[in-house]
Amino acid sequence: MNIICVITIRIDDELIKELEAIKERYKFKSLSEVVRKAIKEFVLSRTLPWSSREEVYRYFREKRKAVQGV
Repeated sequence: MNIICVITIRIDDELIKELEAIKERYKFKSLSEVVRKAIKEFVLSRTLPWSSREEVYRYFREKRKAVQGV
């Protein structure tokens, strides 16, 4: 079960205008929905599938073996 948390942020009026435009353009129901989507995309774009450098090396080593074996 996900727990919903409420946060408060301060955003300047220029950014609010941009967010309102995005809300209208893409038919979001609220600014909260726009902000949630933006945060989710930000986090997902920075999440790596590996938790360490060793995992990255192992992944590419295995990938190289698979390609060489083809």
